Amino acid sequence: MKWYLLLLMAVPLAAQDVPVVLLNGYQVPCTSGLTSSQTFGSMEQLLSAAGRKVLFFDNCTVKGAGARPTIEELGQALGAFLAKIGSPEVDVVAHSMGGLIVRCYLSGKLPGGGFSPPDTPRIRKAVFIATPHWGALAIAGVLGAQDPDVQLREQLQGSQFLWDLGTWNQGTDDLREVDAISVVGSGGNSEPVSQAHDGAVPVASAAFAAVLSEQRVRVLPYCHQAPLPSFLCQGPALAQVDSASHLGYRIVLSFLQGTPEWKSIGMSPGQLPSLSKYGGLVINDRDAQNRLGGATRVFVSTAGVSGELPWNSTWGFFADLLPAGQYRLQISANSGAQNYSAQVKAGQYLPILVKPGPAISAVLPAAGVVATLYRAPGMLIAIFGTEFDGSTVEINGMAVPVLYNSSTQINSRIPENLTGLVRIRVNGAKGIAETQVLLEQAVPAVFSQDSTGTGRSLAYHLDGTLVTGAALAHPGEAIAILLTGLGSASSTPSVTIGAQPATILARTQLASLPGVDRLDVLIPVGVSPGDQILVVCSGKRVSNETVLPIGTPPD
Repeated sequence: MKWYLLLLMAVPLAAQDVPVVLLNGYQVPCTSGLTSSQTFGSMEQLLSAAGRKVLFFDNCTVKGAGARPTIEELGQALGAFLAKIGSPEVDVVAHSMGGLIVRCYLSGKLPGGGFSPPDTPRIRKAVFIATPHWGALAIAGVLGAQDPDVQLREQLQGSQFLWDLGTWNQGTDDLREVDAISVVGSGGNSEPVSQAHDGAVPVASAAFAAVLSEQRVRVLPYCHQAPLPSFLCQGPALAQVDSASHLGYRIVLSFLQGTPEWKSIGMSPGQLPSLSKYGGLVINDRDAQNRLGGATRVFVSTAGVSGELPWNSTWGFFADLLPAGQYRLQISANSGAQNYSAQVKAGQYLPILVKPGPAISAVLPAAGVVATLYRAPGMLIAIFGTEFDGSTVEINGMAVPVLYNSSTQINSRIPENLTGLVRIRVNGAKGIAETQVLLEQAVPAVFSQDSTGTGRSLAYHLDGTLVTGAALAHPGEAIAILLTGLGSASSTPSVTIGAQPATILARTQLASLPGVDRLDVLIPVGVSPGDQILVVCSGKRVSNETVLPIGTPPD
């Protein structure tokens, strides 16, 4: 961890003071009176013996509008459950569908569509055990898109529920930056690829490596649950703990307690052929106006591999166990066929939006890349994508100025009065494109002279000349730096130069450049000569790193 991140960290609760919530998955039958032991064996007793307060969220106690509540309704119920605990944060251990319940809570996914994410999620750490992040195997009991059980329909590979949940925040789901890991089972009996599932969930679906990274995934030769027919899976159950030596329990305890043991238990994704060589695709096709495109067939091909993708019969196309590599997609619809390309990554499911006309790939601070998907009110943004020529931009239905426009980039500004989740829409001659962005009070991003956000700081001497290698800044000198994303004037930023705190002399919102802030700062007298890292912090957010060239102190 970089030293300046420590300045932003409030004193956390000790692990022993954070309650642990166990969440069960899909239940057959779903009856009252369940205890955690049906899913987790003796995990509750063992965690309690280790000094943790343990609670059980039984999804079978929740009533919904239908015969079974939707997973979105279960997410809302989890939010109410956490609010009653009385602790500012909890750790969660979720099995199977329980992990989707956690993700619905974090994203604020609403029954019937839309999202209303909680301002401050109450989850500190999360362990996902055998969660079907991108869907479960049909042979595991998911009968199809017409199944009357809404929870099974939502867990079907290629479902709209899973697509929306996996792409709600700029085309992905960052889990609200909760510290999380996945525990994956590989005990399933598979052909032609061995160790490709746990009897219910494909390994890449459970890994969720595109979000968590491979370093946050551990693989055990275990099964989804017990008992399972031997032709599906052979091995212990991932979550059904029978002793303190159970590998799944050891991972859970180590991760929640903050010890490194979990990192060496089981296998990493790179040690498993089904995760080191194969990945998956989920396809959402849209027309130029961003409506469902009505695709009837998706054909994929690459060197030595070709075939038609399965369809879940109501919404989307999907594929598992595709060899990693570059693919050609041919999307056939009643209106004709179009070709696209896709990069399948080993160990990951890749959600791909295919559509004619404009498409949005990312919304970044105009100053440069920061280590979060959050953006700030008033921030200058750069919208990246395709076919943007001559486009206009709306944010939450309000027209906003287009400050720069090319076929692949639009620069604009988020209105200062917005909060929470906002929808960004690009209107072009060839159609429309939309995405959602979550706002936070301040997300500072410092401009650089080369516009990359990583080079020399866009900083000026107070006489207006640029700070360069030929016009160095000096310890004890006051300079001005330019940035965006500081949010409201009430936010209090801090600046460090060369690992030393700098004094902020003034903050000015530039009338000539709306969305750009100027900070006048005093360079610390103890900063050494040479290129020094400049960083701006506000709240819990840290800016990109730029470089300030420092000369020797004046005589």
